[in-house]
Amino acid sequence: MRLTGLSRATIDRVLNEREGVHTRTQAIVDAALRQLRETSNASFHAHREDRRKHYKAIIQVGDAFTQSIVDEADRLAPSLAARNCTLEVLPCVGIPSKRVAGLIAAQSDADGLIIIAKNSAEIVDAAALFREQGKAIVTSHTDLDLAARHAYVGIDNRAAGQTVGFLMGRHMPADAPANLAVVVEAMNYRCHEEREMGFRSVLRQRFPAINVIEVVKHGDSAEASHAAIKSLLEIYPKIDGVYNTAGGNQGVAMALAEGGLTGKTLFVTHEYNRVTEALIRRNEVDYLITQNMKHMLLEATDQLNAILSGAPQNTQVLIPLEILCHYSLPLPNGNADCE
Repeated sequence: MRLTGLSRATIDRVLNEREGVHTRTQAIVDAALRQLRETSNASFHAHREDRRKHYKAIIQVGDAFTQSIVDEADRLAPSLAARNCTLEVLPCVGIPSKRVAGLIAAQSDADGLIIIAKNSAEIVDAAALFREQGKAIVTSHTDLDLAARHAYVGIDNRAAGQTVGFLMGRHMPADAPANLAVVVEAMNYRCHEEREMGFRSVLRQRFPAINVIEVVKHGDSAEASHAAIKSLLEIYPKIDGVYNTAGGNQGVAMALAEGGLTGKTLFVTHEYNRVTEALIRRNEVDYLITQNMKHMLLEATDQLNAILSGAPQNTQVLIPLEILCHYSLPLPNGNADCE
């Protein structure tokens, strides 16, 4: 009525397509309706842009690494608020892929997801369906099939495996054969596959005399790692080096200690967290391949924001990998950025 200057009764006749409406009156009402729709749409999109985005991180890895993500997300709350978003971490330690897929499907209230999970068919399908609903998905640390996500944020895991292969190869005597064990998990984390490929490729090219023994464990836990290394040491009582591509590092260290190999067998693994920090400070782990957790989470949320805003985004954002040893660890209770 305000836009057209017409009476309520006249507008009622036009909207309900009653007889006796002049074409000029119809045109006036149609023009007013278009103007109202355009104003409403602009207001809606402006509200969507201004509204704080709510993101969730679904983490299907070991408890120590999961806790490091929970702690870092808590510390980053002010930085995320400045980016107009929040991040809620949903730990899925020990949860089967089918249930994780169901959890992904249930996150209708989330604007986007950060997923660190197995590259299983159930999880890939659930993530792809979530993406088709206009939501944003970023994988981190370990990737999923391309159809399941918009972008990956994390280290180059193949390069990480190559780095470990070079590091361990250079530690071995040049004039004597050596046995190195690579520990992988039976389940399909893509990062484990890529790390193993890089590790084997460098040893094959640069250190062909080194013998690589594959150790497959069933479960990303300390118990599974302990059992796997105990079985290895029954066959190879003296092992020159162990590269654990997966979690469960406490179990590997325990098995090496029980075999009298602590400090004798080179032990290289991944992720700086409360477990690996203690192991490396006690010289039970020699090197850690890790990444800046703060950098990784902030980059992942920046990618989610870019996806939802329609801005151009990279399909892969690589975070620099870091190598830690006993002498390069942060001070206890020191700078959290070192995680």
